[in-house]
Amino acid sequence: MHRVESRSSHLEQAEKLIQDSIRLGAKDFMTYRTLSMLYFLKKQYHQAIIEAKKAIELNPNSAESFYMYGMVLGLNGNDDVPDRSKKTR
Repeated sequence: MHRVESRSSHLEQAEKLIQDSIRLGAKDFMTYRTLSMLYFLKKQYHQAIIEAKKAIELNPNSAESFYMYGMVLGLNGNDDVPDRSKKTR
């Protein structure tokens, strides 16, 4: 049980640090992708989807962000897949 509590505590600390970095102006896709992964680990799938979408908006060429988005959608039972044909460069 202690191990689970420790993991939960670490995830809460990580979430606070990431949210603080966003409040301080971090606007890179990796920040939002990491936040999406954190919510995924916490089984907060709806929030993970929202953050993955933000990561994709910031960098539509990030395969890792699309992978995270698809993985969470699959677990959430949602088929709302973004259109990659609208590439921006």
